[in-house]
Amino acid sequence: MTKYCKICWKLNQNPLIKYCMEHIGLQNTLKMSKLRHISFKKQKRLNSTWWEKEVFKKVFNSKKKCIICNKYVLEPKAWCFAHILNKKDYPYLRNFTNNIAFVCSIEHHQEVDKRIAWRNKKEIETQILNWKIIKI
Repeated sequence: MTKYCKICWKLNQNPLIKYCMEHIGLQNTLKMSKLRHISFKKQKRLNSTWWEKEVFKKVFNSKKKCIICNKYVLEPKAWCFAHILNKKDYPYLRNFTNNIAFVCSIEHHQEVDKRIAWRNKKEIETQILNWKIIKI
């Protein structure tokens, strides 16, 4: 059984192929050039990460020293910014600059998480919202 090419309607010898030999390469490039639809959730996440980067820049410009060892950091990485109250439980404090501690290493980032883990979260939340300095 033979099939016809879906673009030019030439007769194919192989029934498993939908396109003739001229259009097989063309079809692959057409598939690659199509713009993919970005879902609403992904758009929302991309917008929130863009805003988070701006907040991180503001935090870096104001606090260039590590909160634990007072070491200066020249080039900040993503792990240099530790959220004092985590983003999952406190989403409204995600981009709040007083909720972000600046650290110099991953070890210090984990140390901030350990020090905060056993403290009263409501008390810390009120300190953050009142713009008080939090001692870690």
